[in-house]
Amino acid sequence: MKKARRRGFMRQSARVVLLVLTLVLALQTAMTASAADNAPTAPSNLTVNDLGETSINLFWENDSSGETSIEIERKPSGGNWEVYVRDVENSGHYFDSQIIIGLTYTYRIRAVLTTIVSGTEVRTYSGYSNEASGTIDSLYAPVYLFATPNPNSISLRWTDNSDIEDGFMITKQWENGTKKDTFSVGANVTSYVDNDVIVGYSYTYDVVAWIDSNQQYGIPHIFSESSNTVTIVFTPSTNSFSHFVNTRPYTSGMFNDVDEDAWYGSRKEKAVASVYEKGLMAGYPDQTFKPDGNLSIAEAITIATRVNSIYTTGHQLEFDPIPDAPWYQGNINYAIEKGIIEAGVFSDYTSIATRGQMAYIFAHTLPNPDNTYSERFLQTPPYPPDVDESTPFYDEIVLLYRAGIVGGTDSLGTFHPNSNVTRAQAAAIITRLIDKDARLGDTWYYPGWTS
Repeated sequence: MKKARRRGFMRQSARVVLLVLTLVLALQTAMTASAADNAPTAPSNLTVNDLGETSINLFWENDSSGETSIEIERKPSGGNWEVYVRDVENSGHYFDSQIIIGLTYTYRIRAVLTTIVSGTEVRTYSGYSNEASGTIDSLYAPVYLFATPNPNSISLRWTDNSDIEDGFMITKQWENGTKKDTFSVGANVTSYVDNDVIVGYSYTYDVVAWIDSNQQYGIPHIFSESSNTVTIVFTPSTNSFSHFVNTRPYTSGMFNDVDEDAWYGSRKEKAVASVYEKGLMAGYPDQTFKPDGNLSIAEAITIATRVNSIYTTGHQLEFDPIPDAPWYQGNINYAIEKGIIEAGVFSDYTSIATRGQMAYIFAHTLPNPDNTYSERFLQTPPYPPDVDESTPFYDEIVLLYRAGIVGGTDSLGTFHPNSNVTRAQAAAIITRLIDKDARLGDTWYYPGWTS
């Protein structure tokens, strides 16, 4: 009897469980069917545009009001469809920056309605949009290519306009294009010196950026468009003070803090006017020159590279910014290359330059010191009274002192090598460096002069 009652109870319990499961399944089916009935409308008019060198921009029409998100599928050339972005806001656009240059990508999207049914996420999809494909197959071209003659070569410089190049290829043509040669340099390099030139020959150059790091995907070299072309007839440049010419006018009063009657003013030594007219120093946006302000070592070296490049080539070189490097790095590299400074002499290029450091920099700015720093007078003793062989940069200070490029701060010729150099003093030193007629003579000191 007890067994019969137990079997009856179990049959009844099973019927109840079955009934509950049937009801739950029916409810889920109904809700799923309801969700399917409310499936969002497929987005339409999917298009793609290149966005720079590293991104593809997707646009589409938002034709649905019931979706909760958009799902993006992507297929690379030779590959399969895969869900690339599972949920993105239906804003009508998306930037795809995870691409390999040279590969073609095809996209399709669909709207998604996400609901929760009995604690379970249910995703209801629209149909797919149209498919759209895009390829990033070109780099940004280098720009502002220019060429300058040297005594035995031609220097090329350009601006790097790309963020992803593996290098640059320089093409050189001569004899009316019947002869051609190419040279390559690495990424982020913006200069090249062509030593294989003949006097009187005309040479034409252009530069392209290239990338080959995607050859693992079967993508060959990709090149940018060409830079501007430059043509130059090679006439060797000669070192000359005549290269220092005025490139802009200076007018009295253009700097509201420059006293034209001061020792550096236009009615005395004309130091500020000279360096401004020749483009070697400039003022500030508030129409000041700050003659009593200081120069950093980096600023002094930057001026020295300008002086050196004008003297040796007739052109003032400006250096493009180097990625992840301070603004002055190009000037430092040039100064070391040309022997203006030695690597390691300065530990902090941002520190204020002293008068002794200024002498060191400008004593090596011009080549051929026997001529460019020739003595104007012989003082007894032949060096400032506060400078001896234990003084840092002793040789450079004495060289400029005896050449009449630097003087003292009093009638004894006291130099103060450890004092900070001022912008007015720097302007005077530069003026005397590039103009032998401006150098100090027997009457090398005047009251108020501090250079």
